[in-house]
Amino acid sequence: VFAGIGVATGIKSAMNAGGFGLPDGPLTVEFRTVVIGMVVGIVVTLVSALLPARRAATVPPVAAMTEAAAPATGRSLHRRSIAGTITAVAGGASLAVGLVLENGASLTLVALGSLAIFVGVSVLAPVFAIPIAKVLGRPLPGITGDLARENTIRQPRRTASTAAALMIGVALVSFVSIFAASIKATVSDTLEGAFPADLAFQSTNFTVGVTPELETNLEALDEFDVVSAVRTGFIRIDGEELNVAAVDRDVEAVYDMEPSIEVSSLDSGLLVAETVLDERGWAVGDTVDVEYAATGVVSTEIAGTFEDQTFANYIISLETYQAHFPTDQIALTFASLADGVEIESGQAAVEEVLAAYPNLDMN
Repeated sequence: VFAGIGVATGIKSAMNAGGFGLPDGPLTVEFRTVVIGMVVGIVVTLVSALLPARRAATVPPVAAMTEAAAPATGRSLHRRSIAGTITAVAGGASLAVGLVLENGASLTLVALGSLAIFVGVSVLAPVFAIPIAKVLGRPLPGITGDLARENTIRQPRRTASTAAALMIGVALVSFVSIFAASIKATVSDTLEGAFPADLAFQSTNFTVGVTPELETNLEALDEFDVVSAVRTGFIRIDGEELNVAAVDRDVEAVYDMEPSIEVSSLDSGLLVAETVLDERGWAVGDTVDVEYAATGVVSTEIAGTFEDQTFANYIISLETYQAHFPTDQIALTFASLADGVEIESGQAAVEEVLAAYPNLDMN
């Protein structure tokens, strides 16, 4: 319970530091939260310990020192070896096929294969306990080493159960590490594919945005060939408030939204994401009524569509944005280096410009 309160406080501080601007105020901890946390923790602990405790209570203390109380395990371990081997091999095959395939079934096969391998190894753990104990216990000298080795070999199931907690812990840590690395790689690949720009600039406070002066200052630097900003705002279609992004004619050099038309030819029309076109039953060439807060309703043609929806489901030209929005709200500014300019040189040139804008970050 106390750890959860600490984590919640840390998350709030991290989000505020990242510019998400959570509302000020104390962290609310309800009485039911404490009760549920304590009850769940105690119940899970007791239930987890109940079965091992009952089994341990029926075993005489001297049983650990004698072989008479040790049940015969040959047949059960034989069955375990067969079942575990089949499960692990099937899981390995499913994992291998899933890694090779490049369709919708690959992720499912990888997940099922990984789970089957984990279960197979768990089933085989008592089988592996005996040979592993012999190898690892052989260097241990004296009576203590002999007793430890013999006790481990005598009760392979008990040895496997003891090691299971460590195995599960290592598996969970590995899973989290792999999952985090996969997410990071996926996001990086997506961003690199969608944004061919060399540098991106954004505000540390998303409610403020990037100052338009930055775009002018970057264009004046010889190190950059293309500078393009993405602006954001809100429109209404059929009474629903929607986010819209505005791009200029150079955006295709820094942001690949995979449009169906050349963005440089976008005039007063509207680009609508493919998924939205399907959901609303629209088609390219249709006309919709777009309501702007400053200028009212404007009949607008759907000029094309696009795939990447990083900024918004609706995109308009910079000229349209300037005609209907009273303020210039820039979400991100992208810059591509000129031919022959290294990234380090571009960053060095920008440092002096950014000194005047402490609320801006460069990536």
